Amino acid sequence: MKSTTRMPRVARALGVAAVFVLASYARSQDELPDAAEALQAAIQLFNEGDFVGARHALNQIDPQQLDDADRTTHAEYLQRAELAVSMFQKAEADYEAALLALAEGRVDDAQGLLRDIRDNAFAAKETVQAAAAELRKIETAPEAAPTGGADAATPQEPFDETDPDITRQRRSLRARVLTREAYQAMDAGRLHEAERLFGQALRQVPGYPEAIAGRERLAQHELVESDARALIDRYKERHAIAWQRTVATYRQAEREVRDHVLSDRYNQANQVLLRARQIVEAGKTFADPVARYQALRHD
Repeated sequence: MKSTTRMPRVARALGVAAVFVLASYARSQDELPDAAEALQAAIQLFNEGDFVGARHALNQIDPQQLDDADRTTHAEYLQRAELAVSMFQKAEADYEAALLALAEGRVDDAQGLLRDIRDNAFAAKETVQAAAAELRKIETAPEAAPTGGADAATPQEPFDETDPDITRQRRSLRARVLTREAYQAMDAGRLHEAERLFGQALRQVPGYPEAIAGRERLAQHELVESDARALIDRYKERHAIAWQRTVATYRQAEREVRDHVLSDRYNQANQVLLRARQIVEAGKTFADPVARYQALRHD
């Protein structure tokens, strides 16, 4: 009797627990935004100019949870976000390069870069404003006399080379540009070029933190690549040895078959021949190139 009275209580307790768990799960699901809502939030970030945030948000969305129309929209905005981030970063790089060009007296180069920023639809508002201000300074500066005549004016350097502060500023700008180009080269797999650019940056500003960090990352990358190559070389070497062993074992079986045939032991010859074929098939994965396996198999 005691056990029978306890069973309903246990059943009721389990039932209440199950209801509680299901309700908690349903509530947690309601709190999570669905894929369509997340897509609209990502699009809003994009429209507000937060291209990096939009790209991150779009990458968090599983397209399989979207309907066909939203899936198409998701792919379109992801492509646009990738382009926007790339162009945003280009504008930042162009501005640094323009400042360096101005510091080195390359006014035409600077103007071209600043105009590119002005026409870049994805450049940061502050960068566009700064570029426009630099363009106004250039366009309102007194024009130099035409070159070629006796009275031609000598172009003036925009900065005084003897001013140590200006020299440090120029070197810092050059180090920033070189370091950025080095990172781009490294990301593109041009490791020797990246090493050269990091070295140039450090010659401009010894101990430049970004260039040092880049060199450390490059060294790690080369170490991983070297380890990978070494692993592949060891892998190939082991396969070559295993294939040599396969060929040697097959040749030994081949001689045994010949001996059995010459002695009219055809049953034994068939058994050894079957074993020889199994040896070749087992060593197939070690053949490099596969033509070696095919040639041995046809023997």
